[in-house]
Parts: sequence; structure tokens; C-alpha cells
Amino acid sequence: MALTFDPRFGQELCDIFAGELGYTCSFMGEGGRIVASSARERIGTPHAIGARIMSGEMDEYAVAPDEAARSGGAMREGINMAVDVEGRRLINFGIAGPLAQVRPLARIVCFTITALLRSRLEEKAIVDSFARETADLGTKMVEVATDIDAVGRKLAEQSALLAELRQGMRDLSSSNGRIVADVGETLDGARAASDEAERSHGRVVDSLAGIDALAHMVTDGRDLLLALQQALADVVTVAEGIDRISRQTNLLALNATIEAARAGEHGKGFAVVAAEVKGLSRQAGSAAAEIRRTLGELTGTAQRLIEQGDASAARAGTLEQETAAIGDTLAHVRAALARIAGRMDSISRDAGAINDRSAALSREIDGAAAGLDDFTSRLTGAHHRLTELLAARERLEALTKQAGVTLA
Repeated sequence: MALTFDPRFGQELCDIFAGELGYTCSFMGEGGRIVASSARERIGTPHAIGARIMSGEMDEYAVAPDEAARSGGAMREGINMAVDVEGRRLINFGIAGPLAQVRPLARIVCFTITALLRSRLEEKAIVDSFARETADLGTKMVEVATDIDAVGRKLAEQSALLAELRQGMRDLSSSNGRIVADVGETLDGARAASDEAERSHGRVVDSLAGIDALAHMVTDGRDLLLALQQALADVVTVAEGIDRISRQTNLLALNATIEAARAGEHGKGFAVVAAEVKGLSRQAGSAAAEIRRTLGELTGTAQRLIEQGDASAARAGTLEQETAAIGDTLAHVRAALARIAGRMDSISRDAGAINDRSAALSREIDGAAAGLDDFTSRLTGAHHRLTELLAARERLEALTKQAGVTLA
């Protein structure tokens, strides 16, 4: 904006000079046209000397008393002076009155107007500079506001992601807690199964000892039965010998009877002895036959017992092998359960450690979320303050426009 002279200010000066000192004064602008005057009726009319001064023909013109007298009333004693600011002719000031009095007054007025206009120029330069800085600052504030909005959106997204992550960590911690509980129950079950396998293995070992003792008893019984069978065989041999003796005795009794018959009366006593021997022979034969029958039955029973003993011994051997296999299997099961219990214990400790780390991470995420919320709140506050600054910048822009300065 080009610096201009305010006619209202000039009119106030003219009114002061007229009212306080009684002098008539005027301000002439482009082409010598009067823009302010203590003689208000002259405002808007051209002034010849003012036109020459404003055209640059001269800087000032003094009308002496004799020249005023010769003009026949067209001119009055007084002086006209140009007001130049920064090499540019801005206005012309004219005052009528004795030169000795009005010349100093005119110079004071021109100096005062020049000083005021220079001060205004300096103010304008300051305002222009401030306006440019304000414009740049406003642009930067708009950019910062845009960046804050973008950061705010990003923070909102990060806050949402943190919320999801926090919920995920809580779900993970809950799941891990259930895993820890399940692993604890499984570990207790594995330990109980291992203890039961230990007890079962002990019972199987005891059973093996019993089966082994039973096998030994069966073997010993078989040996006894074999000895009994041999003794029965010996008795059978003796019975057969008795049977032979009985037959021979019977033959001898028969021969004795025959000889007694031949002897007649003398052989009657011998016949009685022969009859007794024959009866004894029959009794011995019957006893031998009964012994053979009884020994046959005992021998058959002993043989069946031996066979049953052999079968029992074979079954005991098979049972011992099967029980030993069961014992080996239980030993493997016990070892496997022990390893499972060890691994489950390790898993339980690892799961517990994971649970602790998850809880710690959840607390860290909660802290980060709280910090992010606090930062978001502060950023929102900064955005509000920046919005207020932008509003203040708009008000300042309006004020600078009123002052004649346009913001870039």
C-alpha cells in the first residue's frame, strides 16, 4: 500500500491553527487541489502555486507583502512548502500571514508531518514484516495443524491397535492360565499314574516270586510223585513175588494132599496141614491180587498227578514268562510316565514363566496405552491451542487489513 496523506488529519491541523492562532492554512494535493483548509469553502478548488509545487517545479514559495499588494487580492502574504517523504512529494502546506511568523510555523508543520509520516512508514514496515512473519507463521500453523491431525489419526489407529493387542494379550494370558491349570492336573495325573505303575510293578515282582515258589513246589511234588511211583513199582514187584510164592505154595499143598491120600490113615495129619497151607496159599494169592489192583490204581493216580504236575510246571513257566513280560512292560510304562511327568513339570514351569511374561507384557502395554492416551490428550490440547492461534491470526489479518496491510 502506497503511503498517503490523510485529509482528516490535515483538516484538524487547519482548524487548530485557525482557532488558536487565527491563521488561514490549507493542504494541497495532486494538481494543487485543496484537500483540507481552514476555509472549508475552498476545499476541492485548485491552487496555482500548490499545483506548481506538487509538480516538482519548486519546493516552496513565499509571497511577500509587496507581491500580495500587487496581486490585487489574488494572493495573500504567506508561504507554501512541499512535504516530501522517502523521496516522494506527498502534500503541500500553505499558510497565510506575516512571513516572519508563519515561515517558522510552516517549517514546524512540514517537519512534524514528515516525522509523523516517516514514523508511519516505519510502523508500516514493522507491520509489513510482522504481517509477513504472521503469514508465514499462519501457513506453518496450518501445516502443523494438518500434521497434528495426521498424527492424531495415526495415534488413534495405534491406540486401536494397542487396544486389540492388549485384549489379545489378556486372552493369551487367560488361555495360558488355563493351560497352566490343565498341565498341573495332567502332571498330577501323570505322577499318580507313575506311583500306581510303581505299586503295580511291585505287585508283579511279588507275583513273580510267588509263581517261582509255586513252580518250585510243583517241581518238588513231581519229584516226590516220581519217587512214589518208583516205590509203587517196587511194591508191585514184591506183590508179584508173593503171587509166585502163593502159586508155588498151592502146588506144594496139592502135592501134599496127593501124598497124604497115598499114605492113607497115616497121612491124615499131613492132609490137614496140606489143607491149611492150601488155604494160606489162596489167601496170599487173593492178597497179592488185591495189592496189585490197589497198586495199579495208585500208580495210575500217581501218573495223572505227575502229568498234572508237568502241565502245572509248564503253565507256571509260561505264567512266569508272561508275568515277567508284564513286569518289563510296567517298568517301561513307569519310566515313560516318569519322563512324561518330568516333561509336564518342565512345561508347567515354562507355561508359568510365559504367564508371568505375558502379565508383565500386559502391564507394559497398559502403561504404553496410558501414555499414548495422555499424549493424545496433550496433542488434542495442542490442536485446540493451535486452532485458537489460527483464529487469532485471522483476527490479526483483519486488523492489518484495516491498517492497510495485506497478508501474503
